Amino acid sequence: MWPFSQSYPELRVEQVGVLLQNESKLEIADINEKATYDYIIVGGGTSGCVIASRLSEDPSLKILVVERGILADTWASRVPLLSSNFDSNSAPAYKWKTVPQTHADGQEIRLVAGKALGGTSRINSMLYTRGAPAEWNSWSNAGRKGWSYKDMLPYFLRSERAADDITGDHHGREGSWFVRKIEPWFFSFWPIVLSAASILNLPTIKDINDPSGPICGAALIHRTQYESGERQPTSTAFLPIELALERKERLKICTGAIVNKIDFKSEEEGISKVVGIYFESEKNTSKVYYAKARKEVIVAAGTFGSPHLLMLSGIGAKEHLQEHNIPVIKDLPGVGQHLMDHTGIPISYKVPLKESLHSIQASMFLAVSHLFKYIISGTGFFLFPVSQVSIFIRSALLSSQTSELVVTPPNREGPDATQIAPELNAHDPENIPDLEILPVPVNLNPAETFTTKSGIFSLLVVLVQPKSTGTVRLASSNPRDRPIVDLNALADPDDVSALRKGLRFALALARHMRNSGWAKMLNHQVPRSESAADLNEYIPKNAQTVYHYSSTCRMTNEEEGGVVDDELRVHGVKGLRVADASVFYRVFGVHTMAPTVAVAERCVGFIKGEGK
Repeated sequence: MWPFSQSYPELRVEQVGVLLQNESKLEIADINEKATYDYIIVGGGTSGCVIASRLSEDPSLKILVVERGILADTWASRVPLLSSNFDSNSAPAYKWKTVPQTHADGQEIRLVAGKALGGTSRINSMLYTRGAPAEWNSWSNAGRKGWSYKDMLPYFLRSERAADDITGDHHGREGSWFVRKIEPWFFSFWPIVLSAASILNLPTIKDINDPSGPICGAALIHRTQYESGERQPTSTAFLPIELALERKERLKICTGAIVNKIDFKSEEEGISKVVGIYFESEKNTSKVYYAKARKEVIVAAGTFGSPHLLMLSGIGAKEHLQEHNIPVIKDLPGVGQHLMDHTGIPISYKVPLKESLHSIQASMFLAVSHLFKYIISGTGFFLFPVSQVSIFIRSALLSSQTSELVVTPPNREGPDATQIAPELNAHDPENIPDLEILPVPVNLNPAETFTTKSGIFSLLVVLVQPKSTGTVRLASSNPRDRPIVDLNALADPDDVSALRKGLRFALALARHMRNSGWAKMLNHQVPRSESAADLNEYIPKNAQTVYHYSSTCRMTNEEEGGVVDDELRVHGVKGLRVADASVFYRVFGVHTMAPTVAVAERCVGFIKGEGK
């Protein structure tokens, strides 16, 4: 960094809180103004950065953000290909494993979550997919007031700054979050994928976020990247250094800090109200600090972190809290329940090395040349062109004989004329796809060592509307211990049934790719046959997470196992909201970053009284 420029205003715990000498004798009234805030945001990740930015637009408010990670803003962290490699020891990520998955061959599946300002948006694939209108409308149909697609569209528009070649009034132009296409095709197989999908009766969708387009098809993907090609996480989109410095007197960003628990006081009617947080430096366990909240605490710690903190604070299933000697503030059994995730099953093929990202692993010269391309013109493999197209389908529409998509011809006559088959109407909750087929030019088998003899092309079959649900539970009352996670993957037989159809579709797609001019695909890792028995053997052995965790603080009624209400307020307490992917009514059938940002925008809208 230029020696005379200002650095990002990261603060330490002692700069934003009051050191406690004796927690049991704490008097809230004695907390000084330095450690008193209108809103405290726990978690500066994908959603927390958005909430902090929007709330701090009001100059009368004082905001504190507490994030366990640090800024970690390096040149490599902005390069998409490098920053997406969370296998690296230096990646800003939590990495741990699930309990053995009973229905997935006993695997302990790896979990990954971002650990830096910007959260998982710092390490993910940068895919911008909002979810079809049908998905949001399904929330509305289930009773979630204010969450239909019509309700949510303004919040997508508020964030987005779409590139000029992304057209339509359903895209935002004035936001701070850059959304762009990645063109041209980086590998020759992409048009072949589209051709093969067309043979299987799937339309090509030019804009995956167009609400007027078909809900199933081969969709061109949007990414959150600057025009220069740099990754744009929510930290730089919503809390760039210029904004952070301009608002530093009223917006305090504390990094490298662990929130131990939320503090409550009991009011006359017996309901507990949030009054502050206890927190400490990640590097120092001997000193505990306190910050007071005048108005609210907003938890945005992610699908695992948010229920973890609620339980540490005494909000959760009474019996589970008592097991860990945690005083119960609110018996709320839904906390940590209903965990949902997308399960992926890869099949893979050997292809010429040049048709795979493995080519830059095999050739230092090629890697350096692509790095120079990226530095000079913002092009080349370092843009991370792994996903340029994705295919979304409903398994119920697939022919059992040919794996083609079978739909009713659209009615093109009369007052109800349409160009889209009724089964492809993107607004009808009955039409939500349950499968995604993601073609990628890499090997997705984590146990296999790369060799330079050939490239690998994979088709990842992803279950995006699972029926199986898992849990997040405390390992102990120590906030530094990662929670116990059980994805419970493939527990519901219907999930396996849908994946069988998806694998048959993917195998048919590969056959048509060969017949459409890509005969160079050779089987690398595929099921022995398409029989139910062989697919049932293949699926659990090859199951993996797609890192789209959600719904552990689910938005629904308390009696239905909900944790937050329609305005994201935690049931049964005052002054506490949750706003991240953990509140999803159910997991979206797309990549979840954009919906998470929309939830954050909606949260601030509720706080500001919008739509009332």
